[in-house]
Amino acid sequence: MTLIWGLFLGACGIVFAQSPLDNNRLHRCGYPTLLKQIQSDSLRYSRIQAARSLRSLAAKGLTGGQEQTPEGGEDVLYLPVVFHVMHDPSDTVVGQGTNLSDEQIQSQLVALNHDFARKAGTRGFNQIPVGADARLIFVLAGRDPQGQWHKGINRVPYEASLAHPMGADLIMKDLSRWPVDRYVNIWVVGRIQMGVLGYAWLPSMLVGDPQYSRADGVVLSAQVTGSLDWVPPGQSLNLHPVYAYGRTLTHEMGHYLDLYHTWGDGDCTVDDEIEDTPNCDGPLFGCPSVAPVDCPPALPRMISNYMDYTDDDCMNVFTQGQVQRMRQSLGALYPWRTVLTSDSNLTKAAVTSATAPYPAVLVRVNGGVGTCAVNDTLGGISDRLRLFDNRGLGLDSTNLALSTAVDDGVGLRVLSGIVPTDAFGFATFGALSGPRPGLNRMLATTEEPSIGGSSPVLFLEWNARAEARLYPNPFENNLYMQWPGTDSVNLSWTLVDRLGREIGRGTYQGEAFWSLPVQELPSGIFVLRLDYALGGAREFHRMIKR
Repeated sequence: MTLIWGLFLGACGIVFAQSPLDNNRLHRCGYPTLLKQIQSDSLRYSRIQAARSLRSLAAKGLTGGQEQTPEGGEDVLYLPVVFHVMHDPSDTVVGQGTNLSDEQIQSQLVALNHDFARKAGTRGFNQIPVGADARLIFVLAGRDPQGQWHKGINRVPYEASLAHPMGADLIMKDLSRWPVDRYVNIWVVGRIQMGVLGYAWLPSMLVGDPQYSRADGVVLSAQVTGSLDWVPPGQSLNLHPVYAYGRTLTHEMGHYLDLYHTWGDGDCTVDDEIEDTPNCDGPLFGCPSVAPVDCPPALPRMISNYMDYTDDDCMNVFTQGQVQRMRQSLGALYPWRTVLTSDSNLTKAAVTSATAPYPAVLVRVNGGVGTCAVNDTLGGISDRLRLFDNRGLGLDSTNLALSTAVDDGVGLRVLSGIVPTDAFGFATFGALSGPRPGLNRMLATTEEPSIGGSSPVLFLEWNARAEARLYPNPFENNLYMQWPGTDSVNLSWTLVDRLGREIGRGTYQGEAFWSLPVQELPSGIFVLRLDYALGGAREFHRMIKR
C-alpha cells in the first residue's frame, strides 16, 4: 500500500472553507478540515481507511502476531524534541512577536510533560478512574544531528509566518527539519490560515508515503504555544484567551502518537478505536458543566479528554487505552519510530533523565528593589537566583547545593545550602556578601548526577533593575545595547568568561545606543559588568555568542 499524502500536501493548492466560531473559539485542530479535502478523492480516502483498519487490527493482535503491548513496558520513555521557531522576518529580536523566547518554549514543554504525566498538583492531574500517566517525557535535544551541542530550539525567518497555509506544509518544514527518526519536530509559526491552532499527521497516515520523512511532526500557532501556569519571572506571554495553557500541543502530540479525536472524526457510527473513551458525535467546545450523552447507550462523553475540542482549562485526561495506543506508536508498527526512544539515540541527542543535559554555568539574581550592592543582605528580601545550563536554558526542578569559593578576598557566606529551583531555573536563597563590591564566585553541585556532579564555577550576579537592553541575545556577530528613556551614558565595562576570567575592559561615553566590540569573541557565555559614572550604579548582563 502506498500513500502519497506528503506529495499531495506539498504540491497541491488546497482551498479551505472557514466556518464561523463564536466566543473566541478557533479551529482547534487542522486534521478534520484536511480530512474533508481528502475524502473528495475516493482513491486516497480508501487508502487512508485501509491503513486505519490495519492499525486497529495490529493493536488488537489480529494480524498474525501476538497482541501489541505498550512499547517499553512500564518504563518511562524519553523523546528528544526540537522546536523550530518559524518567525516573521521582521521579528529579529528573540522574545519579540512571533520570535518566541526560550522561556516561552520551556513554559510549553513544562505544561506538556505535566499533562502526559498526569502530575499531581498541576493542571494535568485528574481523578478519573481510567485516567493514566503516559510515562512519556519530552526533552529538548542537547545535540543536533551533526553531534554539535544545541539547545533544541532553532530560529528561522519565514515569510508566511503570519498566515501559514497548510497546503504549503512541506515547503515550510523544508526550511528547518531534523531527522524524524531521531527527533520529534515541532514547528511554531505566527498564525495558521483559517484560524487553525495546530495540526499533526497520524503515523498511520504516513505508512508507505515516500514523503513521511518530510511530513512527520507537529505545527503550532505562536498564540497557543506556552502556558499561563508557567510564566517566567519578568516576562509576559501573549497567548489566546481561551487556549492559554499549552493544551494545543498536548492535543497535537496525541495525533503525532496515533490518536484520533474522541468522536473518530465521524458520527456515532464511527469510533476512535479506544475502548475506554465513550462514543460521541462531533467535537465539543467550551467547558460544559454536565457531560452530554451523544450516542446512547454509550456513557456521557469525556469532556476533559485532551483529544476533544474543549477549552484549555477544561482538559486533563488521557485514558489507559489512549496511553497504550500512544506507546505502541513508538514501536514496530511505524519503523521510523523504532529508534526514537532508544538508549543509543538518547545518547546521541544528549538527552538524560534531567531536562538539561549539561552542568550549570551561571546563576543570576533577579530580585530586590533598586541597586543591590554586594554588601547588602540578600536573604531578607528573597532575592531570586537563576541556574542556567550551557545552552542558556533554565534547569528544571533541580536542587542546587551552594558553597562559597572566595576569589576577591572578602567572600560570600551562603545561609541556605540546598536551593530548590522552579521550572525555569529560578530559586530563592539567603546569603550575606562581603563588605566591598566585587563579582563573587560560588561552587554548586546538584543532586542529579546525570547533570554532571560537581559543576563548573557559577557566577553570582547582583542584578538591580536592568537599565540597559541587549539585543539580539544570543548573537552571532553583532550585539547592541540601548538605554530607553535617556539620551546619553557614561560608563566603564568589564567582560568575563564563564569561569570568571577577565577578557576585556574599557569605557564608553556617548549616546544611549552602543554597538559592543564582540566580533572577535569565541562562542560561549559571558558576563558583562557595567559601572556607571553617575551615582555608582552597577549592572550585570549575560551574553551568549553562538
